[in-house]
Order: sequence, then structure tokens, then C-alpha cells
Amino acid sequence: MATALVVGGTGATGPDTVNGLLKRGYDVTILHSGLHESTFVGDVQHIHADTHVLEVIASAIGDKRFDLGIAMYGRLRHVVAALGGRVEQFIAVGGVFYEGWINDQFHASPDGEIAETPMAPYTFPPTPMPEDAPMDSNPNNRFARLALESEQLVMNYHEQERFSASFFRFPKVYGPQAIAPIEWSIVRRVLDRRPKIIVPDGGLALETKAHASNASAAILAAIDHPSEAAGEFFNVGDDRPVSTREWIYQLSHALGYEFEYVSVPFDVAFSSYPYARDPWTICHHVLDLTKIRRLLSWSPPVRVEEGLADTARYLASNPLEVGGESDSQVGDPFDYASEDRVLEATTSYRDELSALTPSFRYRHPYRHPKKDQATS
Repeated sequence: MATALVVGGTGATGPDTVNGLLKRGYDVTILHSGLHESTFVGDVQHIHADTHVLEVIASAIGDKRFDLGIAMYGRLRHVVAALGGRVEQFIAVGGVFYEGWINDQFHASPDGEIAETPMAPYTFPPTPMPEDAPMDSNPNNRFARLALESEQLVMNYHEQERFSASFFRFPKVYGPQAIAPIEWSIVRRVLDRRPKIIVPDGGLALETKAHASNASAAILAAIDHPSEAAGEFFNVGDDRPVSTREWIYQLSHALGYEFEYVSVPFDVAFSSYPYARDPWTICHHVLDLTKIRRLLSWSPPVRVEEGLADTARYLASNPLEVGGESDSQVGDPFDYASEDRVLEATTSYRDELSALTPSFRYRHPYRHPKKDQATS
């Protein structure tokens, strides 16, 4: 029987991935902290350890070897070092760090708060973004630097034939099991019956997101097509991107609620930043999924409308404790008084602008014959 070690396995994408391995006949072991547990469709061996420390990972694994290793959690460079030469196929999961994807002006202070909040820049990355697009090159973006070094380390081990590697770049993953679900920002406003909601710049920015089941299906596709996946990077996402406005609509519509959308210029739409700013650049954030479809015959099992509706209903039935740990992790202060001030100011300036006499009159660009010149 083939063996698999999953580092993580209990988060948003873990259960579907582990269950997929079990259905494929793997003997599965998961290495995780033990802080969260999940149920699976079969027996799974558990190793509890801190997956952020190399010595701890190596000690937990011991002299075990596996046919397959999947790194879904922990400090990737340490997981790579611990599993190099101990697995045949290695699948790594990371984030998205293309040039222009993240605002390098933003940084976190030691206590985790945003220490500087200048205007997010307009950037113009390719739409959609292919895997071979330029990666983040700002030397001051430490988080991106470390993430990209881990990407390269995975492929260095692949080139050294210490395992056959594939790397998956995940956008924001959502679903019932997601940690700090940003969808809660919208669902809580529905539950609180907020009549209006701020959408920056009309909420027209497009973004690729990934329902947990679609992300898991991508990993399983690499297991089903190991030779095609070898040495490759893959973007992952839903069947299509959604705008911020549609994202809000799909979540609220699933709960039978309708907001009044109020468009506010992005640079002053402060109250929308917790749910509409990440990753803090003003542009479309759309991933090209052509490669994963072509090489791995991957097709997302959950449509974006279904995934968002499922997530909204789950959060409405299992609301986060207001002021609790999970609610705080979302990073939304739910400062409705501030929102109302922004809405009032927006109404005021819209009233002033609407009083201006418009100077624009539409003219058709082509000449048309006059009625008495027209022929049948």
C-alpha cells in the first residue's frame, strides 16, 4: 500500500485532500500541531508536533519514509529539509507573490497591527496572471522574499532528484473550515441587518479566490498525474474570478438579504478595507488557470456561486463569537459608526455633484442620412 504524509491536514483544504488520498488507497499519516482535529472517511495516523521547527519535524518523522509528501502547513523550508530524500513525490502549497500583487508599502508592526497605511498604489499586472509572470522583486518585502526562497528551495530539491516536486500557488481560500474567514465580514453585516454597504470604486475589481474543495482537487490532480506535475508551478482558483460587488452579492443573496451598494472612492473607503483591500493593490487579481487545466486535467468541482453560498450559510448557522478569537482574527472592527460617517459624507458629495449641470451630450460617431435623404 502506498504511503502519504500530509503536513497539516486539518485546515480548510486538509479534510478533502486526506479523504481523497484514502479513497485512492493511501495509508495516510498527518503531521500537525494537534490544536485542531478533523474527521476523515477512514483511519488516519496522527503525529503531533510543531511544524515550524526543523529539529522538531525531523524528530517527529524519525526514520520513516513515504511515497508521497504534501506540505500544506508549517514553515515550508524546514518541511522541505526534513522530507528531502524521504519521499518520492512532494507537493508544496504556498501563496501568490507576483509582481504588483501586494502593496509593499504596508507592513506589520511587532504587535501585528498595520503600522503604516498610505494610499494603496495602482498596479497593472497581467490579467489573467500566468505562472511565468515576474515575481515580487521588492527587497524590503520580507514576507514575499522568504516565501519565494521557499518556492526556489522546493525546485532545487527537485533538480537534485531528492524528490519529484510540484508547487501550487493558492489565492485566498474560503469555505466552512477556513481560518479567519473574511466572508464573516459580510455575513455579520447581514446578521446585523446593515442596510447599506460600502463598495470601493463600485466594487468592480476582479479577484480569483479558491473554494477549499477546488484547492484540494488541484492537489489530488497532481497525485493522479505525477509525471505531468513534476517540476511545475500551478495557479489554483475557482472556475472564474468574481468582482468585490458580486462577492458581496453572492454571500448576502444566499442568506436572502439585499444590501444597498454605495460606491466610494477607494482611497477614502476606509471602512471597507477589512473586506475589500487585501492584498492592498488597486487592480484586478486574476490568476490564469490554463496550465493546471491542460496538464493535470483539473476541473473545479464547486462553482464559485455554490462555494460562496455554502460558506455564507455555514457562517450564518455557526456565527463567530463577537469579540472572540476567530472574530478578532478576521481583522474587521465592525465600526458601524465610522461606516455611517463615510456613507453620510458620500451622500453629501453625491448630492452636490448631481446639482451640477452636465456638459456631456451623447453623439453617435457615424454620420446618418437625414430623413428626407433616406432611401428604402
